[in-house]
Amino acid sequence: MLTIIVTLATLGFTSFIMWKTFLPMIANANRLIGQIADQSAERNQLLAQGAPGNARVISLEGTGTLVNNAPQVVIGLEVHPATGGAPFLARCVSLVSQLQIPQVQPGCMVPVRFDPGNVTRIALAI
Repeated sequence: MLTIIVTLATLGFTSFIMWKTFLPMIANANRLIGQIADQSAERNQLLAQGAPGNARVISLEGTGTLVNNAPQVVIGLEVHPATGGAPFLARCVSLVSQLQIPQVQPGCMVPVRFDPGNVTRIALAI
């Protein structure tokens, strides 16, 4: 009888730990994967249909997220449209390969694609 009580108590404690610890971690991981998939789809759409331009990197900061050892970064850009329009400032959240980090340091020029109707939608074309 004592063995059954101890077993049930152990199962209850294990279920509680799973519910309070692991399920929120799994939910957060699923949310992050969804966000990255959405960003990837938007990036692909911008690369295919966006207006071209060149941008000077103004700032670079990490978000603390790594996907397949590629850091997710927030890049501040001064965008110069290829069509000759007025330059504008934008922020781009992107996964950048560790091999590409030297290309996105402040002061560097990078090719970009952006939505002329909503210049907050921008993607690095590297």
